[in-house]
Amino acid sequence: MIILDGWEAVFSAGQLTGNYRKGYEAYGELLKQLGELQHQSCLVLTSCEKPKEIAALEGENQSVRSLKLGSLGQAAVEIFKNKGLSEEGQYSELIEAYSGNPLALKIVTTTINDMFGGSIANFLRNGPLLGDYSDTFSRQFHRLSALEIQLVHSMTKEVKPVGCENLYSNIQQDRDSELLKALESLLRRSLIETVPKPKVKLCSRFNLR
Repeated sequence: MIILDGWEAVFSAGQLTGNYRKGYEAYGELLKQLGELQHQSCLVLTSCEKPKEIAALEGENQSVRSLKLGSLGQAAVEIFKNKGLSEEGQYSELIEAYSGNPLALKIVTTTINDMFGGSIANFLRNGPLLGDYSDTFSRQFHRLSALEIQLVHSMTKEVKPVGCENLYSNIQQDRDSELLKALESLLRRSLIETVPKPKVKLCSRFNLR
């Protein structure tokens, strides 16, 4: 078994996800070969951005699978208890505000203790805030292409999930194919989510004020 952590480091910043940095293109070929050839080895890959080779090869009945880590849900309560946060009635609201992201919740619980005397309610009245998690968010945001940044800014103005046709009219009407590619890239970065109809919405980290 081989474990490769932080695969997104080999991708270029300022471009749609999946474009490898100069000199790192062979990594994409490595994934393709490992996914297509029969062998007894196992490769475990962790990444904030899904490689296009994985997207092309994965499937329920295929040897290539991907697992998206979602919300901790109520399991996040253990983080709050370990940090000594006692306002159990506010737990669910805090989990929802950060989509149950374990790293974000660990960081903000420290902020709640240090700046708000352990009061989740006071913290939520002032935000919620990104706190030290803003550094992680900033690194992800600055990896986006110009069109992805436009899409993010457009979606932050929307209260509800927005349809692709609305985004199409809000950005540039002569770039529909590029728009779809940028949306797909944001999906592979786990920065937007799809909801039925079909529409898309920003993940909670982008909705924070």
